[in-house]
Amino acid sequence: MGMGEQSDALVLKMNRAPEAAAPEAKALLVDLIKQMSLADAKAILTGPEDAATQILQKNNRYKNE
Repeated sequence: MGMGEQSDALVLKMNRAPEAAAPEAKALLVDLIKQMSLADAKAILTGPEDAATQILQKNNRYKNE
């Protein structure tokens, strides 16, 4: 069928997309961590397994943009 090259190109593009997004994601994560309160940090340490995810989602001011 000759789809090998097209398939390889698609896989390459799919792998490159997260690489391109990483700097923006890093900046967003660092911003969220800087805004974290001591209560948030304590909740992460003493809370459930997904406490960090819950705190970051709660404090994410970008979620509606």
